Amino acid sequence: MLFKKKKKQILVCLDSNGNLIRSSELQELPLNEDYILRTSKNEYQNDEPCIIIRTSIAGDVCNRLCKFLQNAAAHSESVALKDLPEEFQTCIDWEPAVQSIRMQEA
Repeated sequence: MLFKKKKKQILVCLDSNGNLIRSSELQELPLNEDYILRTSKNEYQNDEPCIIIRTSIAGDVCNRLCKFLQNAAAHSESVALKDLPEEFQTCIDWEPAVQSIRMQEA
C-alpha cells in the first residue's frame, strides 16, 4: 500500500479525579470567538472571518496543540490545563470541569 490513512487524533478531557468529561476529534475544539476575531484581524486583515479563515485559524491551533501534547507525552500521560501555555488556556473555550487533557489516536 502506497498511502497510509492518517489516524485521527482524539483529545481526551478529564476532571480532577481523572474521569472522562469529553472525548472528541482535535478539530472539534471550541475556539474562543474573541481569539478568532483577533487572529483574523491580525493575520488576515479581516474583521469578519469567513469559514475558510475560521478553518485555517482552528487548524493552526489544533496543529500547535497537537505538537505540544506530543512533546509533553514523553514526560507524562496527561497535561494539567494550568500547565498549558497561556495561548491554549485562553484561545480554547474549555468546559469549567476540565482539569487535564491528553491525546490518543482513534
